Amino acid sequence: RSSDLGYRDEDDGVLVPLELEYERKVIAEALEKWKAEKEAKLARGDKVDAEEEEEVNIYAVHDDESENESGEEKEGEEGQQKFIAHVPVPSQQEIEEALVRRNTMELLQQIV
Repeated sequence: RSSDLGYRDEDDGVLVPLELEYERKVIAEALEKWKAEKEAKLARGDKVDAEEEEEVNIYAVHDDESENESGEEKEGEEGQQKFIAHVPVPSQQEIEEALVRRNTMELLQQIV
């Protein structure tokens, strides 16, 4: 039975509130830890600015990674690799038109 496997544990209404309470507690602890570390950095005189906290762009292409067959480097904005679609990709307008057509057909089928 699915109830034996734990699939219906939240049906009694006890588990979800306990999980929410625990989640709030863990988030609050992590936030306090982060604030304490940031204040400690400031107290030591370390620089804490947006550039330091900015995440590393994992999609950036470096010179040794971006050689294509002709030896040219294809990059977009901020060193990101430029992707070439090998299949036709619809434009935003084409997608919107297709959605309108589909919704119109669904409505017509409901009426008939």
